[in-house]
Amino acid sequence: MHLQLSKRDAVHRARAALRESVRAGLDPMPMLHRVTSEALRLIPRADGTAIELFDGELLVYACAAGTLSCATGRRHPTNKSLSGAAVSTRRTLICHDTTTDERTSEDIAAGLGAASLICVPLLAGPTVIGVLEVAADEVRAFGVRDVRVLAKLATFIAAAIGAAVDLSTLAVNLIDRNETDGDQSDVAGFVAEVLHPGIVAEAETRDAVERTIQQRALRILHQPIVDLASGRTVGVEALVRFDLAPSTAPDEYIRRAHAVGLGTELELAAVEAALDTLPDLAPDRYLAINVGPVAATDDRLVQVIPDATRERLVLEITEHDHIRNYDSVREGVRQLRATGVRLAADDIGTGIAGLAHLLELSPDIIKLDRVLIRGIHKDQARLALAAGIATFARDVGAIITAEGIEVAPEVDAALRMGIPTGQGYFFGRPARPARRRAGASSAS
Repeated sequence: MHLQLSKRDAVHRARAALRESVRAGLDPMPMLHRVTSEALRLIPRADGTAIELFDGELLVYACAAGTLSCATGRRHPTNKSLSGAAVSTRRTLICHDTTTDERTSEDIAAGLGAASLICVPLLAGPTVIGVLEVAADEVRAFGVRDVRVLAKLATFIAAAIGAAVDLSTLAVNLIDRNETDGDQSDVAGFVAEVLHPGIVAEAETRDAVERTIQQRALRILHQPIVDLASGRTVGVEALVRFDLAPSTAPDEYIRRAHAVGLGTELELAAVEAALDTLPDLAPDRYLAINVGPVAATDDRLVQVIPDATRERLVLEITEHDHIRNYDSVREGVRQLRATGVRLAADDIGTGIAGLAHLLELSPDIIKLDRVLIRGIHKDQARLALAAGIATFARDVGAIITAEGIEVAPEVDAALRMGIPTGQGYFFGRPARPARRRAGASSAS
């Protein structure tokens, strides 16, 4: 089964998410909050600022800072308030003393300790959309320059609010219009991508991952892990492949899934698919399953692994970057390890993160990365590093496995260092599990 993905399909399936994202991205409120905060620094004697929006009947404190911050959300009529007078007259008004100015006798700011006020109407063409209000706790705090500066600032605020509303309305209409029109889907994708770069790719990924999980559009391949001395297969690593067009590397696909919040769900689906192949293995062989640190700490991981299979399972913690919370990872696998599941540290020997795995996770199996094993028989530096890790493994009672073995001299070098097990193309490429017949021999 292959999932053919397209931008048009992604836009079609993700319209609701695109709408909300466009609206959120064009919401003027974050900008208005910054304006109220910065206005306190712009007007040195101000100790409170607010933006009131006018809905045609009432003024609403949309956002505020300083001494006026507690007024946020409050509503009041336009009559007998300085801000209401600014709306009615469409002029910038200043009050030097709120205790004697009749225009502020019922002004909400007067009850907040404001002795001086400036109210500047916010105009969008002929329409008043609100008021910029600045307060101080002393009389005659403001001068002509303050009024001039705030008038210019009000022009910017009104333009920003109007532009955000107009652009948001237009964009949402373009995204919503005529879902069956292929050209319109292209236009919707273009608009969303211009306003929010990367949102269409995110929608594609989310759509693909959700369908991968729902349709179980993944395959499990087995790669043998062998005893290097005898050549006998002792276990297999379960490797996931996703049925996608175009093809995507499994690690990259999982990384993208995590970026849209679906990585753990995808990894758990892969774990379940891997567990379905366990009956295909001889009873004396183990199954190694890859999980990332986030999935390893998820309570659902315990639930998907049957009790009867745990002694034959190895969880390989796959993480190339730093694990931020080793305590959480240890706790995530503690219960499973207590019931017989073993833990493997993957990709060891290629960076500091791998060494931290060894020290923090105390794995039962240490897997040397293929980068370290490649050409190890003719590279003294690789030999020295691998030998050091092998000695460490013996001292802490861990088994070591060499990954990426491709030629016989690499096998010989690993044996000389006391490495007991290995995997790689020399022993077998990843392949579909062979179905076992009842009573089949476990010999290999």
